[in-house]
Amino acid sequence: MSDVNVSRMKKKMRVESRRAVAGRWLNAAGMRVEAFLFGLHRRTVRTGDAMLSVYDSCRRGRATLVMIHGFTGHKHVWARFARRFAMDYRVLIPDLPGHGDTAFSTHQGYGVEAQARRILSLLDALGIERAHLIGNSMGGFVATWLAMHHPARVESLVLFDPDGLASAPVSRLEKLADSGENPFLISSRRDFNRFYADIMSRPPYVPGWVREHMATQYQQQRDRIAGMYGDYAASERLTPHASALPSRVLIVWGREDRIIGVEAASAWHQAVPHADVEIWDGVGHMPMLERPRRAARRVYQFLQVPRSVLSSHTTLTSST
Repeated sequence: MSDVNVSRMKKKMRVESRRAVAGRWLNAAGMRVEAFLFGLHRRTVRTGDAMLSVYDSCRRGRATLVMIHGFTGHKHVWARFARRFAMDYRVLIPDLPGHGDTAFSTHQGYGVEAQARRILSLLDALGIERAHLIGNSMGGFVATWLAMHHPARVESLVLFDPDGLASAPVSRLEKLADSGENPFLISSRRDFNRFYADIMSRPPYVPGWVREHMATQYQQQRDRIAGMYGDYAASERLTPHASALPSRVLIVWGREDRIIGVEAASAWHQAVPHADVEIWDGVGHMPMLERPRRAARRVYQFLQVPRSVLSSHTTLTSST
């Protein structure tokens, strides 16, 4: 490679680095403003082996909603969905260890059971006996584990494209990871663009500089992510018993999900026959982020149905 080409590459890298730094600032500022406007207050809560960074709507005395993000996600992916509940519910949205603003440590475990126990510790620390759990992807796995092992603490369960079911077909994510092409392990901006297209069918607008920052962050944390994924992938898959789960369960799946394919929705419906399972057209792996208003409206409706009027017959439905 000629000296001229090397010089051009170095200049390009410096420009990209400046964009990533600007994107980091813009992203952080945007999240702070949104959280403030949505009534979500950032706090830290000690939960045994971790200090969790948490959004809290601070509506003490109200029914509690706990929202649990997916692998490599963070608490702010729920913000535009959570704003619809912040006035009427105590909303808690933690960053699990190794994610978002909660620190990573090589001395912690990152499997599903360890993360679920931290959610339980969060409830204990805040004096909350029961909560509605809402989880996406890995967060759905964590929420279901918690509901199965501590049913007295869970009022209802809402799952968006959940992972973790033993009887579900092997997902595209699992196939890629087994072949050495784990999409979470980002080595370039091109890798990140491909990954970003996989996780959402119609993602919300994100400025280019912020995307640059996100791509850089994934690259910088590649080794950390690989270690956490090893713990997560080793987690024992679930075989839910309907009697051990809450009487109210809602499962929503995006038909365009390229991480955990929509065929898994039928497996979940068979495993949890009393659940309402819905498949949404034009939506990918993160319905609550791709369609926050629609998702919030559906969950709000679900939460308002008294347990006494639930039908013993539930359905698997498809809608646009």
